[in-house]
Amino acid sequence: MKTLIKISIVILVLFIVSGCSTHRRYRKGCVYDICDILSKPEKINIIETPIYTHGKKSPTKEQMLSGFPFVSYRPIIDFGGRFPPEFYSAIKCRWSAVSFQDADYWSLRFNPYLYDVIYVKPLWIGNFSFKSKDFLKDLSYTYNVSFRELKILKDWIKRGGVLWIESAIYISSYDVSLNRLTQRKLHLLFKKLRSIKVFGRKVNLFVLRAKMIDKFHTKPLNKSIVVLKSFSEQPNLLKGIHRLKLSQYDYLGVYFAVEGKPIIKYKGRVYASYINCGRGKVITTVPFDFLDVHYDGELYRWNLLRWIMRNRCRAFSK
Repeated sequence: MKTLIKISIVILVLFIVSGCSTHRRYRKGCVYDICDILSKPEKINIIETPIYTHGKKSPTKEQMLSGFPFVSYRPIIDFGGRFPPEFYSAIKCRWSAVSFQDADYWSLRFNPYLYDVIYVKPLWIGNFSFKSKDFLKDLSYTYNVSFRELKILKDWIKRGGVLWIESAIYISSYDVSLNRLTQRKLHLLFKKLRSIKVFGRKVNLFVLRAKMIDKFHTKPLNKSIVVLKSFSEQPNLLKGIHRLKLSQYDYLGVYFAVEGKPIIKYKGRVYASYINCGRGKVITTVPFDFLDVHYDGELYRWNLLRWIMRNRCRAFSK
């Protein structure tokens, strides 16, 4: 009996001690030690490390090539550029470019330096809305850009902006075979296209026809243009340019150049030209290939870009 009483006393003492322990106390349903931890968050020191380290590709080259050339018609995969890193690191100019259909024209009203270049890629005849003789109006119909936005674009060009047009309209073998575009219909279409104007200026137009393999397939057409001498008014524009390649993967290619100052002229045919509009420019150039390292298409585009950016150039941020 005495043993039983002693055991009961020991159990009672243990119960009282455990009940007074701070590790089991509660405050509004929260265990004290956990609440203390949550009320005093741990201080963590964050150490930032640079993304690029020695031995990796130059960030300037990677940054520049990721957006060049911004007017590519065909998908570009793993474009590493033709030149060594020193060439790209020597280019200190930063620019902003956007396509005609993606431009924020309402913001452009108040910030003329929002973009440096607004560009137009080559068009497929099935998407092109030919409703007038004004090429820019036709573009506005094609890409659902309002006439008010179009006016903002024209004002922006006059204030120093540049409209870069890759002046090509393609017609595939499917258009000819399935839509039954007869030679007569094609002739009428080309006649209409010759009547278009850019900023009120007429255009010089020519057509290249690829060789048909069968009813729906054509052999890619590659035309080599020899640049005999530099453009007299801009001697540095074609510096280092000797040969350019015009690649066509569709059955018919309709190319045009605005009647202005020629940039590239070969055998009496103008492949690139420009007009001044106020302080800005409108440039038309056929989509010369820039991937083939045996031609000078990449350098031509760099020269052209740096030429139009000479009064708007901003240094790359470090």
